[in-house]
Amino acid sequence: MKKLSILFLCSLFMISLTIAQDFYKLTYNFVPGKEIKYLEALKVKSTQEMMGREMRVDTKMDVLRKINVDSVLENGNSILSVSIDSMRIEISSKEMDTVISSKDIAAMKRIIEIDRLGNVVNKKKKDQATLGTMAMNEIADKFELHIFSDRDLKIGDKWETVLYDTTEVKGTKLLSKTKATYKVLKKENKLERNCLKVEYELETESEGRIDMFGQELYLESNVSSDGVFWYDIENKLTVYEEADITDNTTLATTGQGNMIIPITQKTKYVRKLVE
Repeated sequence: MKKLSILFLCSLFMISLTIAQDFYKLTYNFVPGKEIKYLEALKVKSTQEMMGREMRVDTKMDVLRKINVDSVLENGNSILSVSIDSMRIEISSKEMDTVISSKDIAAMKRIIEIDRLGNVVNKKKKDQATLGTMAMNEIADKFELHIFSDRDLKIGDKWETVLYDTTEVKGTKLLSKTKATYKVLKKENKLERNCLKVEYELETESEGRIDMFGQELYLESNVSSDGVFWYDIENKLTVYEEADITDNTTLATTGQGNMIIPITQKTKYVRKLVE
Protein backbone atom coordinates (compact mmCIF):
# COMPACT_ATOMS: atom_id res chain seq x y z
CA MET A 1 0.00 0.00 0.00
CA LYS A 2 2.86 2.37 0.87
CA LYS A 3 4.51 1.66 -2.48
CA LEU A 4 1.25 2.38 -4.26
CA SER A 5 0.94 5.70 -2.41
CA ILE A 6 4.45 6.71 -3.44
CA LEU A 7 3.74 5.80 -7.06
CA PHE A 8 0.50 7.76 -6.90
CA LEU A 9 2.27 10.84 -5.53
CA CYS A 10 4.97 10.56 -8.20
CA SER A 11 2.32 10.39 -10.89
CA LEU A 12 0.60 13.46 -9.49
CA PHE A 13 3.94 15.28 -9.41
CA MET A 14 4.66 14.46 -13.05
CA ILE A 15 1.16 15.52 -14.07
CA SER A 16 1.58 18.82 -12.23
CA LEU A 17 4.87 19.45 -14.03
CA THR A 18 3.20 18.85 -17.38
CA ILE A 19 0.32 21.17 -16.54
CA ALA A 20 2.74 23.86 -15.30
CA GLN A 21 4.72 23.98 -18.55
CA ASP A 22 4.28 27.04 -20.71
CA PHE A 23 2.78 26.61 -24.15
CA TYR A 24 3.69 28.82 -27.11
CA LYS A 25 1.92 29.65 -30.35
CA LEU A 26 4.54 30.33 -33.04
CA THR A 27 3.20 32.71 -35.68
CA TYR A 28 4.43 35.68 -37.72
CA ASN A 29 3.04 39.06 -36.74
CA PHE A 30 4.04 41.52 -39.46
CA VAL A 31 3.16 45.19 -38.92
CA PRO A 32 1.97 47.18 -41.98
CA GLY A 33 4.52 49.77 -43.09
CA LYS A 34 7.38 48.21 -41.15
CA GLU A 35 10.76 47.49 -42.77
CA ILE A 36 12.74 44.43 -41.67
CA LYS A 37 16.34 43.71 -42.63
CA TYR A 38 18.36 40.52 -42.36
CA LEU A 39 22.10 40.21 -42.87
CA GLU A 40 22.89 36.82 -44.41
CA ALA A 41 26.44 35.48 -44.45
CA LEU A 42 27.34 32.41 -46.51
CA LYS A 43 30.63 30.58 -46.91
CA VAL A 44 30.41 28.05 -49.74
CA LYS A 45 32.91 25.40 -50.80
CA SER A 46 32.05 23.99 -54.23
CA THR A 47 33.52 21.03 -56.10
CA GLN A 48 32.60 20.36 -59.73
CA GLU A 49 33.77 17.54 -62.00
CA MET A 50 33.65 17.91 -65.76
CA MET A 51 35.47 15.94 -68.48
CA GLY A 52 37.73 14.28 -65.92
CA ARG A 53 38.74 17.59 -64.38
CA GLU A 54 37.92 18.71 -60.83
CA MET A 55 37.30 22.37 -60.15
CA ARG A 56 37.15 23.85 -56.66
CA VAL A 57 35.63 27.24 -55.88
CA ASP A 58 35.34 29.05 -52.55
CA THR A 59 32.66 31.70 -52.31
CA LYS A 60 31.90 34.17 -49.56
CA MET A 61 28.65 36.14 -49.70
CA ASP A 62 27.24 38.91 -47.54
CA VAL A 63 23.66 39.76 -48.41
CA LEU A 64 21.52 42.46 -46.81
CA ARG A 65 17.93 41.50 -47.53
CA LYS A 66 15.12 43.97 -47.06
CA ILE A 67 11.50 43.07 -46.30
CA ASN A 68 8.80 45.72 -46.51
CA VAL A 69 5.42 44.88 -45.04
CA ASP A 70 3.05 46.36 -47.63
CA SER A 71 -0.18 45.38 -45.93
CA VAL A 72 -1.96 42.85 -43.72
CA LEU A 73 -5.22 41.44 -45.09
CA GLU A 74 -8.42 40.84 -43.15
CA ASN A 75 -7.67 37.10 -43.02
CA GLY A 76 -4.32 37.80 -41.33
CA ASN A 77 -2.17 37.14 -44.40
CA SER A 78 0.70 39.58 -44.99
CA ILE A 79 1.84 41.09 -48.30
CA LEU A 80 5.63 41.45 -48.30
CA SER A 81 8.01 43.10 -50.79
CA VAL A 82 11.36 41.32 -50.58
CA SER A 83 14.51 42.66 -52.22
CA ILE A 84 18.28 42.79 -51.83
CA ASP A 85 19.51 46.05 -50.33
CA SER A 86 23.18 45.22 -50.89
CA MET A 87 25.33 42.22 -51.71
CA ARG A 88 29.03 41.43 -51.89
CA ILE A 89 30.35 38.19 -53.36
CA GLU A 90 33.98 37.06 -53.22
CA ILE A 91 34.86 34.13 -55.51
CA SER A 92 38.19 32.37 -55.24
CA SER A 93 39.41 29.55 -57.49
CA LYS A 94 42.56 28.27 -59.15
CA GLU A 95 41.57 29.98 -62.38
CA MET A 96 40.66 33.40 -60.97
CA ASP A 97 39.64 35.54 -58.02
CA THR A 98 36.85 38.06 -58.39
CA VAL A 99 34.61 40.32 -56.34
CA ILE A 100 31.05 41.34 -57.24
CA SER A 101 29.46 44.13 -55.23
CA SER A 102 25.99 45.67 -55.12
CA LYS A 103 26.90 48.35 -57.66
CA ASP A 104 27.19 45.56 -60.27
CA ILE A 105 23.77 44.16 -59.44
CA ALA A 106 20.24 44.90 -60.56
CA ALA A 107 18.39 42.42 -58.38
CA MET A 108 14.75 41.46 -58.50
CA LYS A 109 12.00 42.32 -56.10
CA ARG A 110 9.57 39.60 -55.12
CA ILE A 111 6.04 40.19 -53.84
CA ILE A 112 4.91 37.45 -51.44
CA GLU A 113 1.64 36.76 -49.67
CA ILE A 114 2.10 34.57 -46.60
CA ASP A 115 -0.21 33.37 -43.86
CA ARG A 116 0.54 33.66 -40.15
CA LEU A 117 2.26 30.25 -40.06
CA GLY A 118 4.67 31.13 -42.88
CA ASN A 119 3.00 29.30 -45.76
CA VAL A 120 3.40 31.09 -49.10
CA VAL A 121 -0.04 31.74 -50.52
CA ASN A 122 1.04 33.68 -53.62
CA LYS A 123 4.24 35.10 -55.07
CA LYS A 124 5.35 37.03 -58.12
CA LYS A 125 8.41 38.84 -59.44
CA LYS A 126 8.19 42.61 -59.80
CA ASP A 127 11.65 43.18 -61.31
CA GLN A 128 14.01 40.80 -63.07
CA ALA A 129 17.49 40.04 -61.81
CA THR A 130 20.46 40.63 -64.08
CA LEU A 131 23.19 39.04 -62.00
CA GLY A 132 24.74 37.05 -64.81
CA THR A 133 24.71 33.51 -63.40
CA MET A 134 22.04 31.06 -62.33
CA ALA A 135 23.58 30.80 -58.84
CA MET A 136 23.44 34.55 -58.29
CA ASN A 137 19.89 34.75 -59.61
CA GLU A 138 18.97 32.09 -57.09
CA ILE A 139 20.46 34.18 -54.27
CA ALA A 140 18.44 37.21 -55.34
CA ASP A 141 15.27 35.14 -55.68
CA LYS A 142 15.76 33.17 -52.49
CA PHE A 143 13.63 34.06 -49.49
CA GLU A 144 12.24 31.49 -47.12
CA LEU A 145 10.36 31.54 -43.85
CA HIS A 146 10.18 28.54 -41.59
CA ILE A 147 6.69 27.09 -41.49
CA PHE A 148 5.28 26.81 -37.98
CA SER A 149 2.89 24.30 -36.46
CA ASP A 150 -0.79 25.12 -36.04
CA ARG A 151 -0.57 23.61 -32.53
CA ASP A 152 0.41 25.24 -29.26
CA LEU A 153 3.90 23.97 -28.40
CA LYS A 154 5.89 23.40 -25.24
CA ILE A 155 9.59 22.79 -24.72
CA GLY A 156 10.53 19.44 -26.29
CA ASP A 157 7.66 19.35 -28.78
CA LYS A 158 8.27 18.55 -32.46
CA TRP A 159 6.43 19.26 -35.70
CA GLU A 160 6.91 18.33 -39.33
CA THR A 161 6.13 20.04 -42.62
CA VAL A 162 6.16 19.04 -46.29
CA LEU A 163 6.38 21.72 -48.96
CA TYR A 164 6.03 21.40 -52.73
CA ASP A 165 7.31 24.29 -54.82
CA THR A 166 8.02 25.36 -58.39
CA THR A 167 10.95 27.67 -59.12
CA GLU A 168 11.42 29.46 -62.43
CA VAL A 169 14.99 29.47 -63.76
CA LYS A 170 15.63 31.19 -67.10
CA GLY A 171 12.20 30.40 -68.49
CA THR A 172 12.13 26.81 -67.24
CA LYS A 173 10.74 25.30 -64.06
CA LEU A 174 12.30 23.25 -61.28
CA LEU A 175 10.02 21.11 -59.14
CA SER A 176 11.00 20.57 -55.53
CA LYS A 177 9.80 18.81 -52.40
CA THR A 178 11.04 19.82 -48.94
CA LYS A 179 10.57 17.77 -45.79
CA ALA A 180 11.30 19.50 -42.49
CA THR A 181 11.42 18.38 -38.85
CA TYR A 182 11.51 20.93 -36.02
CA LYS A 183 12.01 20.65 -32.27
CA VAL A 184 11.62 23.33 -29.58
CA LEU A 185 14.78 23.05 -27.47
CA LYS A 186 14.47 25.72 -24.76
CA LYS A 187 13.90 29.35 -23.88
CA GLU A 188 17.05 31.39 -24.32
CA ASN A 189 18.14 35.01 -24.57
CA LYS A 190 19.47 35.98 -28.00
CA LEU A 191 20.37 39.50 -29.16
CA GLU A 192 18.87 40.75 -25.88
CA ARG A 193 15.52 39.20 -26.75
CA ASN A 194 13.49 36.51 -24.99
CA CYS A 195 13.50 33.68 -27.54
CA LEU A 196 12.66 30.06 -28.20
CA LYS A 197 15.60 28.08 -29.55
CA VAL A 198 14.40 25.69 -32.27
CA GLU A 199 16.49 23.10 -34.10
CA TYR A 200 15.57 21.75 -37.52
CA GLU A 201 16.48 19.31 -40.26
CA LEU A 202 15.51 19.98 -43.87
CA GLU A 203 15.81 17.83 -46.97
CA THR A 204 14.93 19.18 -50.41
CA GLU A 205 14.80 17.15 -53.62
CA SER A 206 14.58 19.06 -56.91
CA GLU A 207 14.50 18.15 -60.58
CA GLY A 208 13.84 19.82 -63.90
CA ARG A 209 15.35 21.11 -67.11
CA ILE A 210 17.27 24.35 -67.44
CA ASP A 211 18.76 26.27 -70.32
CA MET A 212 22.41 27.27 -69.93
CA PHE A 213 24.43 28.93 -72.70
CA GLY A 214 21.85 27.78 -75.24
CA GLN A 215 22.06 24.15 -74.20
CA GLU A 216 19.36 22.23 -72.37
CA LEU A 217 20.48 20.51 -69.17
CA TYR A 218 18.64 18.13 -66.89
CA LEU A 219 19.11 18.87 -63.18
CA GLU A 220 18.69 16.69 -60.09
CA SER A 221 19.50 18.06 -56.66
CA ASN A 222 19.42 16.90 -53.05
CA VAL A 223 19.94 19.52 -50.36
CA SER A 224 20.14 18.71 -46.64
CA SER A 225 20.27 21.33 -43.88
CA ASP A 226 20.89 21.02 -40.16
CA GLY A 227 20.30 24.24 -38.30
CA VAL A 228 18.90 26.17 -35.39
CA PHE A 229 17.01 29.46 -35.12
CA TRP A 230 15.94 31.78 -32.32
CA TYR A 231 12.34 32.97 -32.38
CA ASP A 232 11.46 36.21 -30.60
CA ILE A 233 8.45 35.29 -28.44
CA GLU A 234 7.15 38.87 -28.07
CA ASN A 235 7.75 40.24 -31.57
CA LYS A 236 7.03 36.93 -33.34
CA LEU A 237 9.86 36.66 -35.82
CA THR A 238 13.22 34.94 -36.22
CA VAL A 239 16.13 37.05 -34.96
CA TYR A 240 19.06 34.72 -35.59
CA GLU A 241 19.72 31.51 -37.50
CA GLU A 242 22.69 29.31 -38.37
CA ALA A 243 22.88 26.15 -40.47
CA ASP A 244 25.17 23.69 -42.21
CA ILE A 245 23.95 22.92 -45.74
CA THR A 246 25.07 20.20 -48.14
CA ASP A 247 23.96 20.35 -51.77
CA ASN A 248 24.59 17.44 -54.15
CA THR A 249 23.55 18.39 -57.68
CA THR A 250 23.90 16.54 -60.97
CA LEU A 251 23.67 18.27 -64.36
CA ALA A 252 23.30 16.12 -67.47
CA THR A 253 23.40 17.29 -71.07
CA THR A 254 20.90 15.95 -73.58
CA GLY A 255 21.25 14.97 -77.21
CA GLN A 256 24.58 14.04 -78.78
CA GLY A 257 27.68 13.97 -76.61
CA ASN A 258 25.90 13.27 -73.34
CA MET A 259 27.82 14.51 -70.31
CA ILE A 260 27.17 14.26 -66.56
CA ILE A 261 28.45 17.02 -64.27
CA PRO A 262 28.33 16.34 -60.50
CA ILE A 263 28.50 19.40 -58.24
CA THR A 264 28.86 19.36 -54.46
CA GLN A 265 28.45 22.44 -52.28
CA LYS A 266 28.96 22.72 -48.52
CA THR A 267 27.67 25.94 -46.99
CA LYS A 268 27.92 27.63 -43.61
CA TYR A 269 24.89 29.91 -43.34
CA VAL A 270 24.09 32.64 -40.80
CA ARG A 271 21.10 35.00 -40.83
CA LYS A 272 20.83 37.87 -38.33
CA LEU A 273 18.12 40.45 -37.80
CA VAL A 274 19.52 43.96 -38.30
CA GLU A 275 18.11 46.65 -36.05
